[in-house]
Amino acid sequence: MPTYFNFDDISGPGNGVVIGTDKSDNIVLANHPGRTRAQGLADNDYIEGTGDRNAILGNMGCDFLRGMGGNDLISGGMDEDAITGDAGHDILEGDAGDDVIDGGSGNDRIYGEGGNDLAFGGTGNDFMQGGVGHDALFGGADNDQIAGAAGNDILVGQGGKDTIWAAGGDDSVSGGSMRDVIYGGWGYDQLAGNSGDDYINGGWNDDSIWGGSGNDRLDGYNGDDYIDGGTGDDHIWGGRGEDYILGGTGGDNILGGADDDSIDGGSGDDIIEGNDNEDCIDGGSGDDIIWGDNSDGDPAQGAAADRIDGGVGDDTIFGGEDDDHIYGNDGWDDIQGNTGNDVIDGGNDDDHIEGNEGNDQINGGDGNDNIFGGIGDDVIVGGNDGDFDDDDIIHGGEGNDKIDGNEEEDLLFGDAGDDFIKGGADNDELRGGQGDDILYGGDDDDGIASFNFAAGTFTLHTGASTGNFRTGGFRDGPDNFANVQFSGLWGDDKDPFGDGGDDMLVGGEGNDYLNGEKGSDMLFADLGNDVLVGGGDGDDFVFGFSTVKGLAVTSHKVFDQNIIVDFDDDQEDRIVFHTDFGDTDAGTYGYQGRLEASYDGYDVIIEDTMGAGKVRIVDLVNELDGLFAAGERPLGYDDSPEALMNFLTDVGIDGAGKGVVYFEDKFVMDMDVEVDAPEVGWDRIHVDDPWEKVYLDDKEIGDTTVNITEEEMAFEFLDQSENASYGPGYIHVDFLNETIT
Repeated sequence: MPTYFNFDDISGPGNGVVIGTDKSDNIVLANHPGRTRAQGLADNDYIEGTGDRNAILGNMGCDFLRGMGGNDLISGGMDEDAITGDAGHDILEGDAGDDVIDGGSGNDRIYGEGGNDLAFGGTGNDFMQGGVGHDALFGGADNDQIAGAAGNDILVGQGGKDTIWAAGGDDSVSGGSMRDVIYGGWGYDQLAGNSGDDYINGGWNDDSIWGGSGNDRLDGYNGDDYIDGGTGDDHIWGGRGEDYILGGTGGDNILGGADDDSIDGGSGDDIIEGNDNEDCIDGGSGDDIIWGDNSDGDPAQGAAADRIDGGVGDDTIFGGEDDDHIYGNDGWDDIQGNTGNDVIDGGNDDDHIEGNEGNDQINGGDGNDNIFGGIGDDVIVGGNDGDFDDDDIIHGGEGNDKIDGNEEEDLLFGDAGDDFIKGGADNDELRGGQGDDILYGGDDDDGIASFNFAAGTFTLHTGASTGNFRTGGFRDGPDNFANVQFSGLWGDDKDPFGDGGDDMLVGGEGNDYLNGEKGSDMLFADLGNDVLVGGGDGDDFVFGFSTVKGLAVTSHKVFDQNIIVDFDDDQEDRIVFHTDFGDTDAGTYGYQGRLEASYDGYDVIIEDTMGAGKVRIVDLVNELDGLFAAGERPLGYDDSPEALMNFLTDVGIDGAGKGVVYFEDKFVMDMDVEVDAPEVGWDRIHVDDPWEKVYLDDKEIGDTTVNITEEEMAFEFLDQSENASYGPGYIHVDFLNETIT
C-alpha cells in the first residue's frame, strides 16, 4: 500500500528529506513551505513535490515524478520514467531508460540522457538535450535551444525563435513557425526551417535542407546536399560536395560552392553562381543573373565547364572560365560566354550574345539577336525559324569565323580574321571585314559590302538572286568570289562554289579568285593577279578592269596577271579588256601580265609583257566569241598565200612594243573579231608548211570586205625580237604597237 508523508506531521515548517521504501511509494509533499528532497528507492514510485523548490529522485523503477510549483530538480533514475516540471524554472533529467519529460511552464533545462527519450519543453525559453539514444524533443512555445546529441533524433522547435543542433546521428529537424537557427551536425540530417526567416547549416555529411516559407539562409556546408529554399527570397550556399539546389519561389541568391552542383533557381528573379567545378544551372522563371563560375571572375576559385539554362525570363548569363554550354531559353537574354570554347543558344526572343574569348559555337535562336563572337574561331548561326521576324546582327569578332544568318533579314560582319559568312534566306547585308573572307548571300536580295584595309582579303558569294551590293578588294592577298547553292559549307568540303544565278563579281585591288558558276555572270577582275571562272550555262562577260574616263593617252592602268577559266563552249561568253564602251580614250589603257580563259582542254590565254603584247589561244577553242581590240586601225584579212595579220595602231603598250597572237594546237574558229574606231588598213597572214586549218567567219570586219574561210596556214615559231620568223606548230598574228584594253 502506498505510503503518504506530510511534513506537517513530521517536523512542522522547514526543509525536509523524504526517502521511500523498496516498495511502490506514493509520496506527496503537499503544502510544505520549505525546500524538500524526496527519493523513491526501488520499484515504481509516485512522487509529487510542493509549490517550493523540490529535489526529486526516482531511482530504480518506472517512476512518475512531478515538481509542481517552484524551481525543481528532478531525475528519473533507472528505467522508464515520466517527469513533469510544471511551473517554475526546472531542471529535468531522464537519466537511464526511455523517459517522457514535460518541462511545463517556465524556462526549463531538460536532459534525456540515456535511452530513447520523448521531451516537451512546454512554455518558456527551454534548453533541451536528448543525450544518447534516439530522442524526440519538442521545444514548444517561445524561444528554445534544442540539441540532439548522439543518436538519430527528432528535434522540433515549434513556436518561437529556436536554435537547434542535430549534432551526432542522422537527425530530423524542424524549426517551427518563427526565425530559427538550425545546425545539422555530423550525420545525414533532414533539416526544415518551416515558416520564418531561418538559418540552416547542414554541417558534415549529406543533408536534406528545406527552407520553407520566409527569407532563409541555407548552407549545405560539407557533403552532397539537397537544398530547397521554398518560398521567399533565400540565400543558399551549397558548400563542399555535389549539391542539388532548388531556389523555389522568390528572388533567391544561390552559390553552388565546391564540386559539381545542380542548381534550379525556380520562379523569381534569382542571382546564381555555380562557383567551382562543372555545374548544371537552370534559372527557372524570372529575370535571373547567372554566373557559371564566380562573379568576380577569379579562375583560381575552380573554373570549369558549366551547363547553364536561363529558363523563362530576361536573363543575364556569364559562362565564366572553360568550355560552357549556355541556353538562354525564353526571354530577352544577355549572354556572355567569357573564356573557353563555349556552346551558346539564345533560344526564343531578342537576345544579346557575346562569345568573348575562345572558339565558340553560337546559335541566336528565334528573335532579333545581336551576336558578337569575340576572340577565337567561332561558328555563329543567327535565327532558326522563318515563322518569326528574326532579324539578327552578327559580328564575328577577331578570329576565323563561320557565320550563318539563317532566316530573315540579317546584318553580318566578319570583322578581323579569315571568315566565311552566309546570309541564308531573305535580304541580308554581309560585310567581310579584315582578313581572307568568304561571303555567301544566299536566297533573295542581299546587300554585300566590304572595304579596303591595309591587309587582308575578301570573298563574296552573291546568292541565288542578286540585288544591289557594294564590294571592294584589299591591297594584298587573294580575294575569292564565287556563286551560290553549294554544299558542305560547315563540314570538310573545301569547295565553296555554287550553282545557278546571274551574278556580278568585282575583284577590286588585290589578287582575286572570282567564280561565276552557272548563270549569266559579269566578272570584273580590276587590279591584282586574278583568277576568273565564268562557269557553265549562261552568257558570261569578263572585264579586265573598270576604268575612269579622261586619263592622259600616255598613262596606263596595271592589269597584273590574271587567269580566266571554265567558259562553256556552247554559250555566248565574252571577254572584254575595258568597261568604258564607246569612249575613244579607251585605247590609252594597257594591261600587264596574263589573262587566261579555259575549261577542260579549251583554253584562251591573253598575255602582255608591257613590251610586246601576246594573245595566245591554247588547245582547242571551238569559238572565241566577241574578242574586242580597241585602237585606231581596223582588223582586216588578206587571202593571199602569204598573209600576215597586223593590228595597226598609233600608240603601243610601251610606245614601241609589238604584240603577238598565238593559235596553238587543233582547229580554231575565230568569230566576230572587232575593233574600236575602224579605219582602212590591211593585215597579213603568212602561210607555210606544215599545214594547219584556221576557220575564220565570213563576216565583214570594220570597213574591209575581205573574208577568209578554211584558210590553211603555216604554224611557225615567231621570235619576238625579230618579229619575222615562224616555226612549226603555231600561227602568229602580229600586234604592231597595239594597246589592248
